[in-house]
Amino acid sequence: MVYDPDAGPSLSDRLDLDGNPEIDQDWPTYELKYKDENGKDQVMEMPMTIADWAATEVRFAKHFTKVRGTLDTELVMYHEYIKLSPEEAEGKSAFIYVLASKGQLTRYIVAEEMVTLGRERLDFWNELREMSGDLISEDVRDKVSDEIEAAFEAKLDAVKAQYEAQIESLKQSYPQEVARKMAEALMAQGSNLDSFVSSVVSAPAVPVPSSPAVPTVTAPSAPAPVAITKGNIPNKKENTVIKIARSRSTEACIALSTMLSPPSRNSLANSTISMAFFVDIPMSRTNPI
Repeated sequence: MVYDPDAGPSLSDRLDLDGNPEIDQDWPTYELKYKDENGKDQVMEMPMTIADWAATEVRFAKHFTKVRGTLDTELVMYHEYIKLSPEEAEGKSAFIYVLASKGQLTRYIVAEEMVTLGRERLDFWNELREMSGDLISEDVRDKVSDEIEAAFEAKLDAVKAQYEAQIESLKQSYPQEVARKMAEALMAQGSNLDSFVSSVVSAPAVPVPSSPAVPTVTAPSAPAPVAITKGNIPNKKENTVIKIARSRSTEACIALSTMLSPPSRNSLANSTISMAFFVDIPMSRTNPI
């Protein structure tokens, strides 16, 4: 780490971490060469964590325990374990790979003290990268993202408004522009225009075809309903007649004929009523509608 107070006005200008390998990574990586169960050489890329370094120091030997037999806990790689939350780390243990004397891999469980040390070193390393400008924190990233998104939306709205205004302007001016261009083209023809107009005026009118006659079909009228007649014409018995009459004198009849209004009583006039009896049933006639 190099700090130069004259490098610039901001802390990120004055702090330089270029001497560290893989600044953009939490831990630098290295190639771990080992032999598999068949004795063949293998290579595995591993992060060089604080625990991997401490395993090479005798003074930290008490913080590592060799894995033997079956364990009750789930083993997680050290560089992944230190990023787990307490809830996620429940029932798990951190381990690292260590080369045995014959070049084979051996697993060692890392003590909790070494886990705490690894978390502190990682936090400190991230702080240095934030101060030097090599790492952007999540809060700053979210803030910058929101600002960039807002600026982009504002610019997009401006471009959209400008585009819609241009479209509206074209809608207003385009018909007039087309008409003007057509007029200019016609005017440029000169005499050809006059001959064109003359030919159009002198052309015979095209007859408009008449519409074909539509045939009409008249439905025959329905026959009139037949009247239904029942019974016979009655015959009157001439001898069977009831006469009801009242006879008055001739003077009384003459006197009654001179009256201006009809008599109000039956005794003032002569009257005769004849009623005949019929021997047959009267006829009835029904005319349907």
